[in-house]
Amino acid sequence: MERRLEYYISQFPSEQEFEKFYGKTASQLKEDFRLDVKDQILTQKMQGEITQNTRVTPNEVTDYFNSIPKDSLPLIESEVQYSQILIKPEVQKDQENIVKEELLGYKDELEKNPYKFGIYATLHSEDPGSANSQSQGCYKKVERGTMVPEFEEAVLNLQPSEITEPFKTDFGWHIARLEEKSGKYYTVCHILKTVEVLELDNQKAKLKLDTIKTLIETDSLSFAGAAGIFSQDKDTKNAAGKVINPYTGGTKHELSKIDPRVTLILNKLNPGEISEPIPFDNQSGQKEFRIFLLLSRSDAHVANIKDDYRLLKQIAESELQNQALEKWIEKKLHTTYKRLNEEYQDCSYRYNWVQN
Repeated sequence: MERRLEYYISQFPSEQEFEKFYGKTASQLKEDFRLDVKDQILTQKMQGEITQNTRVTPNEVTDYFNSIPKDSLPLIESEVQYSQILIKPEVQKDQENIVKEELLGYKDELEKNPYKFGIYATLHSEDPGSANSQSQGCYKKVERGTMVPEFEEAVLNLQPSEITEPFKTDFGWHIARLEEKSGKYYTVCHILKTVEVLELDNQKAKLKLDTIKTLIETDSLSFAGAAGIFSQDKDTKNAAGKVINPYTGGTKHELSKIDPRVTLILNKLNPGEISEPIPFDNQSGQKEFRIFLLLSRSDAHVANIKDDYRLLKQIAESELQNQALEKWIEKKLHTTYKRLNEEYQDCSYRYNWVQN
């Protein structure tokens, strides 16, 4: 509910403008939302209880597929399966020390003049999400677990108004001040600085990845083995380098939903081929290098049970769950008290709410 309210407020220049537009205070609107959110939670809970045992067997998936008219089978986009190995340039210690000293200087100044935090964040932070005159380096009403663990570990050990020592995340180096924490939520302001990576270190990373590619192509090492040993991508390192589709949990990706830069590279490869080392900008705007192995490619095609079983199973289960909900509603219609205002009596409804 807090996040929902924060989202609406963020669409306006200020909280005052938000309240002026709706003609209510944020607290009043929060109470309005409370009933809606309660209804949504209860609805989702009940739907979960009704459909929790709704599962389909392989035979039922096959029966479902055979029941679909041939001219109504879904068209499956071109899909690929691919793996990657990622190498990050090594950051020189003296470059890190420069950034840490800079942040320590900010910390000393801001402990003496706390009111300057927003000014320093706006002028010096490199976080695109908060380094502006509106946010002034702050994230309000953040739910625990939203930020990366290193960030929350540093921040949530503070007392309100305390500032951390410089600490590191995948985004760079930070100092942060805890503004408040209450239950699952906290408000924090921070300054992010990234470490400059020297061009020489970029070239070393690229050369290392080129050497790994050569080892794989000369059969000295498999791609999966190389990913486990060398890759610095925590999401694929322990999965033989295979990139998982975040929407399905499988390894097949529709080309239209992949990063266009990756699509461009994969389109130049045949199954089994490995790309040259390619530079990409990471979350902090610094270069990292990847090589890609195309495992398979399927052309756009009409769905079939062999290639698209996972998708068909999801569709079949979804339809079965809808049927279970429909039966539950029809059953409850006869035993549940319903009241419709007179002006809605003649409307058309999906279910027979008006019963004589």
